[in-house]
Amino acid sequence: DTTNHYDAAIKAFDRAEKAGYAAQQVQLQRAGVLRLQNHLGEAKQTLAKLKDAAAHNAEYYYQEGALAEAEGDVPRAARYFERAIELEPRHAAALFRLGFLNDLQGNDHEAITFYERCLKYPPVGKGVLYNLGVLYEDNDMYDKAADCYRRLARADPLDERAKLFVKDAEASLSESYNPDDEQ
Repeated sequence: DTTNHYDAAIKAFDRAEKAGYAAQQVQLQRAGVLRLQNHLGEAKQTLAKLKDAAAHNAEYYYQEGALAEAEGDVPRAARYFERAIELEPRHAAALFRLGFLNDLQGNDHEAITFYERCLKYPPVGKGVLYNLGVLYEDNDMYDKAADCYRRLARADPLDERAKLFVKDAEASLSESYNPDDEQ
């Protein structure tokens, strides 16, 4: 049950803060968990308290972007994610969300660029590989799609979906379509 996991995370962040971990980072992560629990008002309050102190913190802008996205304000979310990667070019979560938002808008080239940037900063999430693989297939880059799916299958040998995607992408590599043949 994810509710129990989120509650456990909040308690762990409370303990971390009391133990002396960077309070700002703990609060930013807590805001993220509150957002995931759909406690958007509490997440917004937490971020508002951090606004001045976190003005140069990529994670702050990522959390603001994720909150804006949860509220349905995609343009505002994109601006915050872009600011996060200006401050921290390796912020994989912000890169992923920008890839995802561009993917939803049909901006394949931009989405691919953001997802490919995620590949440079391990650990690479499964969502990056799945989404990038699908975009590669949609854009007739079957060799790159197959590589994404092979990485997924190696990372999680029990992932039957990844195995199926590998087979499909590899089949596409060997098939060629010629409109003249259809005539």
